[in-house]
Amino acid sequence: MLRNLINSADQERDKEARLRYINALVAVDPSDRYNRTMRALIHYGEERFSDALMDLEYLIIEFPDAPEVAPLIEIRNRLIEQGKSIKQ
Repeated sequence: MLRNLINSADQERDKEARLRYINALVAVDPSDRYNRTMRALIHYGEERFSDALMDLEYLIIEFPDAPEVAPLIEIRNRLIEQGKSIKQ
């Protein structure tokens, strides 16, 4: 159901709703790599860099052998090089 809502929000270009629904999916299953990666990329695309970094760090630490980790490390390193940081 939440995935349908995400698709609907995408079609309507409702960025706030899309993030709200992906947040709900992450809340239901915080360790789901797909949803967490999607949220990190959404944050990155919306220039919420500290939020993106938090999700990227989680994914890199929790799933170091996952196939999608290499590009996530690259994105994380790029953000760090640009002076972005995780809000404390």
